[in-house]
Amino acid sequence: MGTRAIQIDKLLAGLRGTDDAPLLNGTVYFYAAGTSNTKNVWTEKEKTNPFTSVTLDSFGKKQIYADGNYKLVVKDSAANTLHTWDDIKLQANTFSVVTKTANYTATPDDDVVLCDTDGGAFTVEIEAASTFEHPITIKNTGSSSNDVTVDPDGSETVDGSTTVAIADGLAQTLHTDGSNWFAKYAAAHAASHLSGGADPITDLIKGDGTAGRVLRVCYARITGEADAEITGQLYSQWNGDTDGPEANVEKSETSNNWTLNASGAIVTIEASGLSGNVVAAWGGIYNNDPETYGVAAQVAAASNDIQMTFRNINTGAAYDLTGMGGAEVIDIQIIYITAA
Repeated sequence: MGTRAIQIDKLLAGLRGTDDAPLLNGTVYFYAAGTSNTKNVWTEKEKTNPFTSVTLDSFGKKQIYADGNYKLVVKDSAANTLHTWDDIKLQANTFSVVTKTANYTATPDDDVVLCDTDGGAFTVEIEAASTFEHPITIKNTGSSSNDVTVDPDGSETVDGSTTVAIADGLAQTLHTDGSNWFAKYAAAHAASHLSGGADPITDLIKGDGTAGRVLRVCYARITGEADAEITGQLYSQWNGDTDGPEANVEKSETSNNWTLNASGAIVTIEASGLSGNVVAAWGGIYNNDPETYGVAAQVAAASNDIQMTFRNINTGAAYDLTGMGGAEVIDIQIIYITAA
């Protein structure tokens, strides 16, 4: 497996001091972008010998490799700061796919981990979230009813859970805010959130055998408004419900059948606007304007309602819908089951 480490060409070309002479014995310090937290660089692409600062040679040069977003501070031999370069991305444009059949620890050099569970269930641990600057996808490629358990580092969680099981044929893409992980899709969590079965998709369609339960399909449209409010509307696609449009929905407010939480990132369609209490729901964004391409939605049943949680794909942070502005649209496909 290759790494994302890339040679820092500017240092290899050589730095110069205020007198325009090579920066003899100057020092370059490396920090995480926007912080004073030291960040590793390496003497080789394989990332085996880490440093957080390097001393330049008599030509002001140094061959060194970096991986991620950095702040670089350049000082001369007398420790005078000559340059501070912040928010510099130093990372090779590579993409890594690995296949595993037994316990594995995913690293920041992994993009996709394919898990063949036909030989038995196993666990994929993830190194500390703070070391990742990109999402990671984990897929269970097996067909023998064996789960892959995703186990983040230490006390870190995925959507608040210490571990997450991924059933046969399902995948999950995880995003991080540097401290914890957030799932892009609800499907891989279906077994725990929705049905409790070994095959979440099949079990969701079947329900749990309770007579009278109804499968429904609709889509919700969230439209931004210029005054930090949203409009919600529900459209039936197959046996689903319709509701709205409900305009001027503000944070921490319920307007008829639509509720927006205090952060502006969770929209709830209340059971009062639906045909019966919701016992299971899942879905995701299928259409949105370019301004919101970096947004993901997780759909779930919550206290008989349909709840949609929105996050920034790149950071995993909550996405405030009231910041969309006027006329921007997000459409969310929703498949749900209502009680008898």
